Amino acid sequence: MATQENKILMNQAPQGIHREGTAEILSLARTSKLLMGAEEKLREAGITLWLAALNPRALEVVKKSQLFAILGYERLFFNVEHAVQRYLEKSRELLSKDPE
Repeated sequence: MATQENKILMNQAPQGIHREGTAEILSLARTSKLLMGAEEKLREAGITLWLAALNPRALEVVKKSQLFAILGYERLFFNVEHAVQRYLEKSRELLSKDPE
């Protein structure tokens, strides 16, 4: 049975957010749109978006979106440690190519 506090929270949830118990799940369409917009803005600013430690639902959303075509598996990581390791490897590669 939902408590009064939970009922209030559910009524205040922004559109596109569904509350299931304590979990908040963005709808697939809304999430895809938000991620694509974020990736585009970051790319325009010269920043590469990498995603790490996605839960199964989030990974499903990404794989079903156009974002996956952009990121591919190269920019998706099982955990932060793998992402940092890859970042350091890429940094070393760039430094070794630097003519200075």
